Amino acid sequence: MIKNNIIKCFLIAFIISLVIVNCSKDTTGPDNQLKKIGWIIGSPLDGYGFIFYTNDGGQNWVRQGDSLSIPNVSLDAVKAVDSLHAWIVGPPADGYATILKTSDGGSTWERIQNRGGIPNEELQGLYACSQDELWAVGSNNTIIHTNDGGNIWTSKADTSFLPYNLSSIAVVNDKIWVCGNQGTLGGTIIHSSDYGDTWYHQAEGEFLTERGMIEISAASENCLWVVGHGRTILHTSNGGGRWEVQKTDISPEWDANGVCAISDDIAWVVEDVGQIFYTENGGENWDLQDPPGSAGGYLLYRISPLNKDEAWVVGPYGGKFDWGMILHTVDAGQNWTIQDYGYNSFLGDVSFVGAYH
Repeated sequence: MIKNNIIKCFLIAFIISLVIVNCSKDTTGPDNQLKKIGWIIGSPLDGYGFIFYTNDGGQNWVRQGDSLSIPNVSLDAVKAVDSLHAWIVGPPADGYATILKTSDGGSTWERIQNRGGIPNEELQGLYACSQDELWAVGSNNTIIHTNDGGNIWTSKADTSFLPYNLSSIAVVNDKIWVCGNQGTLGGTIIHSSDYGDTWYHQAEGEFLTERGMIEISAASENCLWVVGHGRTILHTSNGGGRWEVQKTDISPEWDANGVCAISDDIAWVVEDVGQIFYTENGGENWDLQDPPGSAGGYLLYRISPLNKDEAWVVGPYGGKFDWGMILHTVDAGQNWTIQDYGYNSFLGDVSFVGAYH
């Protein structure tokens, strides 16, 4: 009996020790570590466009690429697919738009060669469905698509539309939304419900004449936000059947540049003069957050949130476009810290593995 009790006590102690060991293990396992991998892009320096990479959440940033693979252009947009794969787009070089991809975490970057289908236009926005499938939009009503890693590109644009500069795209299942702007035409939002085969206008007209649209983000097929000139925030809760103005300035002097929806209730917006807004009630209220004072001179362009708490923001300095800032929060924007990347460069976009589009 005593022997049995000793054995039982030993087993119980062993099980408790296993629990303690497991509970005390580092929670930064493989999945969490992957979510610390990200890229930012910017203007050229030393003869080629800037690409920065981090695998520790931005504590350290290193430059990637070289002048052999990356043109001497200011890159426009980046999307991380996973720890190995990412896509970047930008302006034309050598007669066709810049499209870059990596399959090894950025150790090497490949410029997609134009075998037909890549236009001589500036690509300003992209949506990466996978390592092989990409949508890209750009100047003069450009919409192109590949599903084979960039070997074949198909134009999905409606050529009867006016030549807006399309700047952002959101994809949910077979539904697609694209927004854009053009100096004399103002802003537009177009939509396809058949994966880009046909398009129609969802929003344009008098209000958007002075308010070009810059970025769009979808929380679901019904809930989307789009932002643009005049610090304008538009929202729909029925897939774009009706767009409502949630916030705007009387004079479109400053811009809301970036938006990212976390859910139907939660979203972030980043704006000129260092302003960051956050909503937890579907945009009924937008709370102004408090980044470091030095951010006030920066035009915050894009935000990449992993969840409702952690996000990164980038943008250039308003008075000197070869300066850029990286901001980071882990507490839903209650506190923002500046991350050093070791250079002075225009910073235009940021994307982390596992982040929301």
